[in-house]
Amino acid sequence: MWGAATVFAVLVLWGGTQLAIARGQDVAWYTGFGQWLGALGSLIAAAVALGIATTDRRQAAKLRTAEQDDRDADLAREAGLVRIQIEHVQDGVPPMPVKAITVRNWRQSRLFEVELVRIAVTSAQTKAEIGSVRMHFPNGRSWGVNKHDVKLTPIDHGMTLWVFPMNGAVPKYGALQYTDEAGRRWEVDTKGIIARKL
Repeated sequence: MWGAATVFAVLVLWGGTQLAIARGQDVAWYTGFGQWLGALGSLIAAAVALGIATTDRRQAAKLRTAEQDDRDADLAREAGLVRIQIEHVQDGVPPMPVKAITVRNWRQSRLFEVELVRIAVTSAQTKAEIGSVRMHFPNGRSWGVNKHDVKLTPIDHGMTLWVFPMNGAVPKYGALQYTDEAGRRWEVDTKGIIARKL
């Protein structure tokens, strides 16, 4: 818009000057107007350049934000491949159906520093401690793990943990934190909520 106005003003000035010279009139009295018009054109050009630069910077910032959001969404989807659920499992000798918090690693990488940060049970007690943990491997083998060693034990792809609350309490909620191979700390819970911790 400003560029068109500038071009129009220059054309009017040039046409008026040519007409005045053709009639023999003196045009020296407004020759300084060209300098003012040039200065105005420079200001308009600077404003246009500033607008373009600001728009480009804004668009680049939006693009970076969108890319970061996409990366974060991808990371959260990958973090969600660690499933924590409450399920009936067959445990004990002889095997009996009991409810446990199960943790399955469907990520293609290992989990480190696995820690159940919250366990709730159906009794009047809202928080519970871990009673026992069993580790199950994709090949069908399983063994008990000391509850204090779970954080020190890497969990490979396809492995499952069965976590039983203390005193045979029935779990109704659990939240797990773990660190992935890139050093990111995640929290997932039995409601399917995924949160990045660092």
